[in-house]
Amino acid sequence: MATAYYSVMLRHIADAVSAQIRSVGAYASIGVTSETMIGNGTSGDQVGAIARVATGAAEISQRLPAFSNMNNSYSWELVDPRRSP
Repeated sequence: MATAYYSVMLRHIADAVSAQIRSVGAYASIGVTSETMIGNGTSGDQVGAIARVATGAAEISQRLPAFSNMNNSYSWELVDPRRSP
C-alpha cells in the first residue's frame, strides 16, 4: 500500500502552537468548523487516540500514532472510517 507524508514548519513559538493543536481533533484552532468525536477510551492527545471528524463537507477518521512533548512533534494518520468511534 502506498503511503503519503506531509510535514509543515510553523514559524511560531512551539509552546503556543502545541497548546493549540495538541488534540487530534483541534480543528477549531485553525479555523475549521467541525464536530469531533474521540473514541476508544482515550483523550485527544493520547497516543492511539482515534477521532472521527465531520466538517460538513467531509468526514474523516484519524489516529494519533506518535506524540512528543519534548520535541513538540505530532503524527496523525488517516484510518478506515469503520474503525472510528
